[in-house]
Amino acid sequence: MEKINPHQPLHNIGGTVKIQGEVDFVCLEKAINYFIKKNDGIRHRFVESDEKVHQYVEEYHKYQVRYTIFNSQNDLDAWVQQEAAKPFDINEQDLFDFALFKLQDTKEGGYFVKVHHIISDGWSMNLLTEQICNAYTQILKGEKITDQLNSTYMYCLEKEESYLTSKRFMKDKNFWNEKFSKLPIVKRKNEVDCAKANRKTYSLTSNQSDEIKQFATGINVSVYAFFVALYYIYLNKVNGQDDLIIGMPVLNRAGKNEKNIVGMLTSTMPFRHTVDSKMTVLDFIKSINRELVRCYYHQKYPYDVLVKDLELKKKGYGDLFDTCINYYNTKLPTEINGTPIENEEFYNRNQIYSIQLIIREWSRLGGFNLDIDYKDHMYTEKQIEQMYLGISHLLNQMLESPNKKLMELEILPEDMWDKLVYEFNATNREYPKDKTIHQLFEEQVERTPDRVAICLEDKELTYRELNDRSNQLARYILKKNVTKGTVIGISTTHSLETIIGILGILKAGAVYLPIDPQYPSERVNYMLQDSDINILFTNFDISHQWDLSLYAVEVIHINAAHIYMGDTSNIKNRSEPTDLAYIIYTSGSTGNPKGTMIEQKGLVNYISWANQVYVGASENEVFPLYSSLAFDLTVTTIFTP
Repeated sequence: MEKINPHQPLHNIGGTVKIQGEVDFVCLEKAINYFIKKNDGIRHRFVESDEKVHQYVEEYHKYQVRYTIFNSQNDLDAWVQQEAAKPFDINEQDLFDFALFKLQDTKEGGYFVKVHHIISDGWSMNLLTEQICNAYTQILKGEKITDQLNSTYMYCLEKEESYLTSKRFMKDKNFWNEKFSKLPIVKRKNEVDCAKANRKTYSLTSNQSDEIKQFATGINVSVYAFFVALYYIYLNKVNGQDDLIIGMPVLNRAGKNEKNIVGMLTSTMPFRHTVDSKMTVLDFIKSINRELVRCYYHQKYPYDVLVKDLELKKKGYGDLFDTCINYYNTKLPTEINGTPIENEEFYNRNQIYSIQLIIREWSRLGGFNLDIDYKDHMYTEKQIEQMYLGISHLLNQMLESPNKKLMELEILPEDMWDKLVYEFNATNREYPKDKTIHQLFEEQVERTPDRVAICLEDKELTYRELNDRSNQLARYILKKNVTKGTVIGISTTHSLETIIGILGILKAGAVYLPIDPQYPSERVNYMLQDSDINILFTNFDISHQWDLSLYAVEVIHINAAHIYMGDTSNIKNRSEPTDLAYIIYTSGSTGNPKGTMIEQKGLVNYISWANQVYVGASENEVFPLYSSLAFDLTVTTIFTP
């Protein structure tokens, strides 16, 4: 990973411990050195020779801890971010860094620590804090330092070597290879060359946090299982997929000895589970909990070995997942020698995966904080805020109505739906009132014909190419005697043709109706009957999903080559601003799904607003299409240039 991402702080972890009182910096430096001396894992180094990487433990030498005075907390925070962004030289160098700091004109001070993730994990950082606090207190009192160090990191490495040739290893190997014998349809490709990221932090109320703990205890599941279930439900709601895989860092410290050793023992577990929308919230959480327990038993199997087993690279996969969930319930020290301390983790603003959800129970009050870490070239801050609102609303419904079916849960609260409708229909702002959405697209084509409009894995289309193909599809539709305002269904997994299909339907003067491929048959049957469609575009074998024999619906595979032949010029506009653009069916939580009709002018109005808010002066904003076509906010991703 260091060779792929040289000179990047991708794997820097650490933070500050601030003592809220007078600090003896001589004693604190001694405590830090005691920690370095006692833990061989922190002195681990790596050297490359003959194209092979070797590791060794550097002999202990007294570490000179630098000391800096800052004028204010803001100055300290800025300095910490600068230090966090400095990468380590991994070749034969220390992979840790300590510094002492003091705030000007106050008694407060403490230490900063930065460690490379290759030699330390989150559990180790907790050990570091505890041991330095303990050593500092005992040095201050003139006492002999006591600790619980029974084993060294080399013990863990020897144990790992033994595991790799054991029967347990083969048992774990069989478990994971069987679990992923059938790979997911969606191929994940992590963009490690573009790792810049950001973080938004949200705090749950004390009441919410207590409710979650009581709820989990009451049904005999872990708090973590509750949050994993919540995240699964959210992802299913926005992207329409029911077979989901997320990454999970797991402790991988089974014995007492391992729990007292500083080193990188944490491993990543790919957690795979299916979302059955007919299950109740209660049953789904319990199923998640059971599967977690089952997978934990096999957590020791190295993820990089599994990747090789599955030949992911050869099959076109970059990874099994592009999102992670992590749960910290570590109880960090809250005082040192009777003086309160404040622990603050830094975020290095770089990450491998597109988005991560981190649940923390570090608050002194015992409440939960949610960190959403996201690649800032893939998500905007406003999109993350929408994500949190969706997660929060689902969380409340899960607590209030555990016997509801998953399909009955709403991802947006009623007031947000009302706001969304208002944004579509508000007339008090400037927007092109005489244009349709596909006319605006054609104007964008004129401005930037050769700019990439959409991409998927290694495929991409420029604006000109996208326009040409959507024109060909529109002509194909018109040959079927489709009249203005005809409703045409589209049910596709995400593909280039998905966008071509929507634009082609609109250019033909028709109305598109998105149908999520994961919808249950009853819901699809109702939508087909209610909308009276007679054409349905798809890119998968629909017969395996739904029985459409009762309906006079022509199913057309949108990838068929014969569609994309002939004239590519723009078709004369067949729609007016007052005509319908699409129909979307909201959840049937109170009966049958309800079809909401969106006019061209409403869509143009909303997209004009979204363009100002999300894009502004830049025309280089990238919007990932992860959510289902049947999720109304997806139009922001599709139509914002």
